Amino acid sequence: MISPEAVKVYETIRNTPKQVDLDLFHQREAGEHQEDMTSEPQGVTYEEAPQVGGLWATPQTGDSNSAIMYLYGGGYVISSPHSRRKTAGHLANASGARVLVPRYELGPEHPFPAAVDDAADDYRWLLDQGFRTGRAFIAGDSSAGGLTIATMLKLRDDGTPLPAGGVSLPLGRSGLHGRDARNARQRGSHGHQAKPAAHGGPVPPRRRSPHAARLPTACRPLWLAAPPDRRRGR
Repeated sequence: MISPEAVKVYETIRNTPKQVDLDLFHQREAGEHQEDMTSEPQGVTYEEAPQVGGLWATPQTGDSNSAIMYLYGGGYVISSPHSRRKTAGHLANASGARVLVPRYELGPEHPFPAAVDDAADDYRWLLDQGFRTGRAFIAGDSSAGGLTIATMLKLRDDGTPLPAGGVSLPLGRSGLHGRDARNARQRGSHGHQAKPAAHGGPVPPRRRSPHAARLPTACRPLWLAAPPDRRRGR
């Protein structure tokens, strides 16, 4: 039996315009409300992290010497640290670690490799605060799953000590099919807008795709999660 609350949530989502049908300005506006209907984490303290343009989420109990740098998704064109405040809080409670959500530059105003460079600098700032690499992790959702891997590859190439591990969820599929995919291509919105937003010019294959970048030398361990391909039944 579906609860009245669940029915209300479903109706709200069904009657809300889809982001792929919006222009970039309104996508960004809507992106700041992605957590409006989600639960508030309990026992979490938040504080600003102005040095990286973001915020800290600290659990009531846990290991204050461990930290997760959490990168928010949004096709490289929308979202901000505060749009993932609750996610950061839940992640802090689940892991017992402090969670840092830094800001990174978005496209199309700031094309590739701006987001990767920002995330790498933010990780170095995290180490400068006294966190050891063996107690630091990088995580990201949606497009930031790819940003997580790209950041670790850059850190490896720059000779920066790597974090203890990375978490990428999900990575590799936009989740758009049929009419939604066609509209996105026509409007150049969200996931499809990430292409011009992310690439300001020719990009070497090893930086464009994690598959060409010898991942095992960059990520230890790396946990990947991706949704099933509904078109192929897996």
